[in-house]
Order: sequence, then structure tokens, then C-alpha cells
Amino acid sequence: MSYGRGSCTIERMKCSGCGNELQSAGEVCRDCGNTPAFDPTYVTPGVSSEFHQGETEAINLPRRNSQQLPHQRNPYPPDPNYEAFQHQPYNAQSGGPPSMARLRRGPSHSTILVACICLVLVFIGAIGLSTMYVTSQGNQQKATQEPLHTYKTTVAMPTTTTAVMSATATPLVVPTTVPEAGFTWCGSDCAPDGFIDQFPVGWQASALSGVTGFQFVNLQQPDQVAVFKRLDNPTGTADQLLATEIQAVYASKPGYEAPQPPTGQTATIGGETWSTTAIAYMNNQTKEHVTICATVHQGKTFVLEFQAPDAQFAQVSTAYYNIMIGKFQFTQTGTP
Repeated sequence: MSYGRGSCTIERMKCSGCGNELQSAGEVCRDCGNTPAFDPTYVTPGVSSEFHQGETEAINLPRRNSQQLPHQRNPYPPDPNYEAFQHQPYNAQSGGPPSMARLRRGPSHSTILVACICLVLVFIGAIGLSTMYVTSQGNQQKATQEPLHTYKTTVAMPTTTTAVMSATATPLVVPTTVPEAGFTWCGSDCAPDGFIDQFPVGWQASALSGVTGFQFVNLQQPDQVAVFKRLDNPTGTADQLLATEIQAVYASKPGYEAPQPPTGQTATIGGETWSTTAIAYMNNQTKEHVTICATVHQGKTFVLEFQAPDAQFAQVSTAYYNIMIGKFQFTQTGTP
């Protein structure tokens, strides 16, 4: 609207945002959604908008036909009612003003970037978890498919000595090998006496009385006996010790028969060379056969005596005594 000295020209307003013509002041622009306030500078070019300089000078308004306008209007436009425009909902069919939700800006570039980064991190985390799960499942399946490793334990079995060995045998500890079928070890009991050996299952093993050593007796036939002795501080050679043992133990028995063959024969037992001979005597009308062996080992005398009825001696020797001779081993004196 412009105001002149002799006339008043009313012009349409233009939107300050996009320049679109508005119907009235305070109208919401349909193109950009701007709601401009009343601004009297929006006038048609070439028309003066200068006010009268005199404060009391009247403003000449154009006369209006009283018949057409029964009520005279205010020459100034009313103040725009912004509240009505701000709260009026937009109706697409009626072409009303758009709502504030439509005029809001979309998400900024920084918000979109942050959202993209979050999505990428979630995707990477999902891939990592999937990889870990697949790997763990593969390892578990491999562990269940792989056979368990088995370890074989090789146990050294003592063998029967058939050849003459050196005069000094290496001391042995208590064995853990499996004994021969029908035999058991005299290990921790016999080791303190300087030897270990196997004896038949069912035979009784007991310590000797008055002398260091063990005896093994067949409980089914008590005259089948094996005696192992250890004598300290030897006073002669193995032959001399053998003769002394025979004279002290068997010479006074009923029906005693001198050694046949005489002393002087040898045998290898436990890696040592032993002097050996055989004697006989009568026991309750039964002729007993006794084979005696003697040696000196690490400054100590060892004597082995194997007895059985003369008629059964060869059979008992094959079944028992030969195995005991083959399994005999020396140990350190006092070894538990």
C-alpha cells in the first residue's frame, strides 16, 4: 500500500522470502511457507509513498460510493493475526496453510553421517561375532573328531641270564615289571637284604631267624623250600664259603651224602659267578635233594639253597627254581 498527497493506492504485498504475491498482510506463502509481517515498503514502483510533512495535514482519501460501501472502512489495514495462521491446520483439499511439521527441516548432514557410522559399526560387529562363532564350532567339531592319543608304556622285563657276565653286577632298584605268570615279586621286603626275586604264587615268604635273608615254602608240600641268605664279612672264597655252609647246616642230618659232584662247578646268577654243588639227606624216610650256590658280592656273602624230594627235584626245578634263579637280581644293601 502507498500513500500520496491526493490519493491512496492499495497494492498487493510480496513475500520477502521468494517474492510471490500475497493476498493480504500476514498471509502464509504457499511456495516457501514464509509468513511476512506487514511492510509498507512493498509498493508498486513509480508510485510515491511519501507522507505529508505536516502533522495536522489531512490525508485525502478517495471518496467511495456510499451506496456500495454503507460502512466506511479503516484506511489502514488491520494488524495481521499470526496466531490464527500458526495454529490453523493445513488442508490439502482446501489449499489452507501448511502445518509447522511440514515446514520443519529434514535431518542434517551430520546426523545422517553419524547414523551411517553406527550402521557400519553394527555391521562389522555382527561379522566379527559370526566369525568367532563359526571358528569355535569348527574347533569343537575338530576336537570331537580327532582320536585321543594313546601312549604305549614299554616295561623292561628281566630275562634269564644264560651267559657268564662280569664279576661285579650293577645294583638294581625294586622292579615294577610284571612278574612271570604264576609268580610274584619279593621286592620291598627282600630289597633291604641286598636282592630281589620272584617266587611262586601260593608259596609263603618269611624272613629267616638269626640270619639275614628270606625263605619261600610251598604250603602244599613243605619240603619244597628255597632259602636266600646274606652273610657279612666273608672269610674266604666262594668255594670255601660253600663248603662251610654244607658242613654247618647239612653234614649232621640223617642219611647225609657228600656233594655229588664235588665242589668246583660254577653258575651265573644275577650277573655274578657262583660256586655250586648238590647234597642229599634223609627226611622222614624221604630222600631230599639240595642244590647250594655261594658267591661274594660287594664284600658280602650270598647263599642260595633249593630243596625238594629227590624224585621230584628235576620237575620242581623246571617249574619253579629255574625261574627264580633267572629272575634273581642284586640291589644296594639297605635299599627299601
